Amino acid sequence: MRCAAVVVAAGRGSRFGAGHNKVLLPLGGRSVLERSLDALADSSGVEALVVVAHRDDLPALRDRRSDLGRGKVVAIVEGGARRLDSVAAGVRACPEQARNVAIHDAARPLIRAEVIERALEASERAGGAVVAMAAVDTVKRSINGIRVDATLPRSEIFLAQTPQIFRREPFLRALEAAIASGRDFTDDAAVAEAAGIPVEIVMGDGENLKITYQEDLPRAEAILAKREGAATPAPFRVGTGFDVHRLVPGRRCVLGGIEIESPVGPLGHSDGDALLHAVADALLGAAGLDDLGTLFSDRNPKYKDADSRKLLAECVAQVRRAGFVVNNVDAFLVLERPKIAPHREAMRASIASILEVSPSQVNVKGKTAEGLGALGAGDAVAAQATVLLQSVLVRCVGS
Repeated sequence: MRCAAVVVAAGRGSRFGAGHNKVLLPLGGRSVLERSLDALADSSGVEALVVVAHRDDLPALRDRRSDLGRGKVVAIVEGGARRLDSVAAGVRACPEQARNVAIHDAARPLIRAEVIERALEASERAGGAVVAMAAVDTVKRSINGIRVDATLPRSEIFLAQTPQIFRREPFLRALEAAIASGRDFTDDAAVAEAAGIPVEIVMGDGENLKITYQEDLPRAEAILAKREGAATPAPFRVGTGFDVHRLVPGRRCVLGGIEIESPVGPLGHSDGDALLHAVADALLGAAGLDDLGTLFSDRNPKYKDADSRKLLAECVAQVRRAGFVVNNVDAFLVLERPKIAPHREAMRASIASILEVSPSQVNVKGKTAEGLGALGAGDAVAAQATVLLQSVLVRCVGS
């Protein structure tokens, strides 16, 4: 086997922020991780793939192993506390017959097959190769982050990318020695260099960007759309939700995630919070997901008297996994009593907390039915919500 590739996806993307696992976010209809695996699998020299993942992501990825990386994924293993430990776990899981091993960041989904091939040729020739870009800006060195200590020769400076490819057996020994030393290394080539393995520089590709910060995603999307001749996805999605519940004596009156003193409350399989249910359905509809009744069936005893705040929070998580964030919510309640005005701000704050947005992005209004029907008689409560979602790609650039 000429080469096996280790795709490192065990980090939590702390610099990316926003509560997202960046490598599981969509990029052109597929996750960043899937794009990275496919890019490596499309190289004729890469015959096996090993994914190193965070513990929380292992079950879902292992369930889909046969669908990943054009069927070349041979193992999905748990990462370690440091990148060094994660890489070592991946290399140990590679087939022993692989002459070379390529280490690639899952957050670099746009690597081209021709760059991989050139790096593989360099590894077979020299023992190691690092894909890198020549520095185009003047490079300053600082000791304290404030004052310039020296200006470095720009012609000698290269910015490392991945993949970084090495002969497997010597590199595995280098990894074990690096772990035993207790030192930390910022990239894989540094491990090889410390072990005396020659490492050649292979000119990289300016489009081989690493998705580190949120603003990197729209750049990657634009590059991918240009390559594939595809249109970029719609940046905004609108959804509406509606719910109605009978009001009966003896039930807690929970609306908008807060409990209100009232002789009657909404009847339902869960706590009957019509307002949160309407918001949840609006979110799910905008993201093109199943509705609330499908996700949390009233036939399932698990959701008997369920806290609707928890149901809404799960809907928010699903919407995020679909690649969207909440821009704003506009909702209203129709009921005769209790009056909404005294509780409006508390409802806004409650909903905003669940959606993880500012209360200024949530509007709640109360209306009466002017004495018409069950609503007008005070026998029921209805809620309607409209939600505007933004694609993560749009929110990334602050639009």
